[in-house]
Amino acid sequence: SMDHDLFAWQDGPVTRAMRREGHWVLLDEASLATDAVLERLNSVLEAGERSVMLAEKPGGEVVIGGDKFSLMMTMNPGGDFGKRELSPALRSRMTEIWVKALDYADEDEDSEASRLIRKLLSDEAKTLMPSIRRAVAWVVENIPAQVLPMSIRNVGLWVSACNELTDMSLGERYLHGGTMTIVDALVDAPELQMEAMKMLETQAPQGTALAKFGPDGYQWVRDAVQRGDTDGLGPFSVPTPAAGVHVAPIPFDFAAPTTALNLGRILQGLTVGKGMAVLLEGPPGTGKSSIIAALAARCGRELVRINISEQTEIADLVGVVHVVRWRTAVGTEERQLLGSAGRA
Repeated sequence: SMDHDLFAWQDGPVTRAMRREGHWVLLDEASLATDAVLERLNSVLEAGERSVMLAEKPGGEVVIGGDKFSLMMTMNPGGDFGKRELSPALRSRMTEIWVKALDYADEDEDSEASRLIRKLLSDEAKTLMPSIRRAVAWVVENIPAQVLPMSIRNVGLWVSACNELTDMSLGERYLHGGTMTIVDALVDAPELQMEAMKMLETQAPQGTALAKFGPDGYQWVRDAVQRGDTDGLGPFSVPTPAAGVHVAPIPFDFAAPTTALNLGRILQGLTVGKGMAVLLEGPPGTGKSSIIAALAARCGRELVRINISEQTEIADLVGVVHVVRWRTAVGTEERQLLGSAGRA
């Protein structure tokens, strides 16, 4: 029993789903799994068997899937970065379904992409659907997919900006979402970036304050710096410290032009699509880590910094099971990533 044994067997999610009547299991990005993991699933996928042998469990056990147990997998094409093809033996045990990408070049009001955008937009923002639809079609037709691939994630982020930035006009929401989704992605292609911004301005609703955005979409940042805004940049505010939290002064100039642009993008990312992670990419020594540290100090937030390397394991981030000294029990040590999430 758990009270007397030092270690105890615990079923994994697939095994738990197979027991009793059975449940559904989705293995996402299956082509990232190792061959050893996938080979263990062969018996689970056999139509007449649907079982797994738990050789690692003391005494062993064969678990047979319940009547309602179903296993489904998803994967990107084998040529995608970091992905590989599944073995013919594994594929022959599954019903394969090819999920076709939406045709974003089709500007028809009744196309699948148009219906999806219309459904995702809030009632207040639904009038922006034609503008978003035409802009997405322009990207597909004028920008190579290798430079800027359009997907439901891009469109979803744009829609989030239109739905969430309710303190702004519809035109401003549209342009903020467009700069995040399209213009920022073309930072290494300045000419395309300017063309994309001009296209967004022509598709914006009439009466939109275009002067707030300028040729790169971030004039509002420069205007905020010139005004001397202290609580944020333009429409995006810096998160305020909790009551009683001491905010230490930091030697960091948020008003420097490049720093202000980066800060504006970060505040956009933290405001739009809440819950989404923010990725800063750039050459070494450009201040990516320091601006996050400075922003955390400015907001009075504790910053947990983890230096990732090839030796980093998932246990270093979320926790590890270990023997608790002087006790006959197994304890769980919470690591930095999980601890930080729990304190949020």
